[in-house]
Amino acid sequence: MSKLKQDVFDKAHEMALAATTRKRPTQRSYNDLDKVKITSRPTALQLLHMYKDIHNLFVKHSAALVPRNVCFAQPVGGIPSTFKEELLDGVPVAIPYDKQNLCFFIIEVVIDKDVVFQFPMRFDSMYCCGFRVLELGDDPLEKIWYSFGKVQILPNRLFKNRKKSGLSLDYNNLRKIQIFGGLVAKFCHHFRAFQPLKDDDDNSMAQQLKDSIFFVFSEGSRFWFAMCLSLEGVQCKTVYCVRLTDLMANLIQDYGDTSRLCVYLWLAFLEREMDSAATSLHDKSRFPDLFLAFRKEVEKFLKYAEADPGFNNRPLIKFKGSNDGYCLGALVGQSLFIIKYSCVLVRKALMREANYTRIWPVMFKVTNDDVECYDD
Repeated sequence: MSKLKQDVFDKAHEMALAATTRKRPTQRSYNDLDKVKITSRPTALQLLHMYKDIHNLFVKHSAALVPRNVCFAQPVGGIPSTFKEELLDGVPVAIPYDKQNLCFFIIEVVIDKDVVFQFPMRFDSMYCCGFRVLELGDDPLEKIWYSFGKVQILPNRLFKNRKKSGLSLDYNNLRKIQIFGGLVAKFCHHFRAFQPLKDDDDNSMAQQLKDSIFFVFSEGSRFWFAMCLSLEGVQCKTVYCVRLTDLMANLIQDYGDTSRLCVYLWLAFLEREMDSAATSLHDKSRFPDLFLAFRKEVEKFLKYAEADPGFNNRPLIKFKGSNDGYCLGALVGQSLFIIKYSCVLVRKALMREANYTRIWPVMFKVTNDDVECYDD
């Protein structure tokens, strides 16, 4: 690459890299954490408002925004006309993973005026990393937090006193997840007087409740199908009405790769727009059309676009619009609501958005924490 071309690339790349971190929240202590509130027995509409508040937080603190709007699942009774006015525009790409500077917000479940459950949620992955109970008179800076998985998942600068709960950060068994109207209240009742579990304790009920809460908070914020299931669950009058299929479990495990696919399609559309503007990006002698590559990439995900009997014969995600062509809005904003960061692809998309029209040089990770969308 000539020095001039290298200088043009370096400047565009530097701007894109800065864009991915400029909206990262500044968090020096617990008092800097945003809070999203919900009751212990939320209605479907209250749950939907929680998802809206989470969406708005991720838009505010995002690495990038795909210019498509979210189309949330509709509970029985529909969505009030004012709801969409409260939704911020764009589908957020989560901030990059940074081991030394993990960022969080807190979901607060209000039991009554004297008792609140708190769940720390990560901005880079939407992981639910633990919980605690705050009661009247407790010092919020001193009260103990119980971590899911390693205690280090909760950084000391934000969570001063920490103990390992004995419960895994990962799902134990996705097929055992059960969503029903009293789920959040049942979790709070079960964990009200929690003590850390020992290795020989029977933690099956506790882990199942934790996994079910994780699904409602985290997967419901990420995936359209999971939001649908969560809303259906809280509206159902029977107990244990909503369970997951194997296909749903597989899609949850594929969240990182599916997120990467979203950014891939976004970049393909950006390059097609440039091609239409006669920039010769898709001169086959120079480098391949990304849409051709995307069609190959998407093949292993097409199983999620087929009818799932456990989801009322609806697809879990969509790739195509009404004209049967690949549609960015069908995948981003209608199927996924939060996209996990993918370093090189996101930077390329931001550079194309900023009208960088040259052929890509080889692009590498910029830090050891710069991951290609996979879990840390």
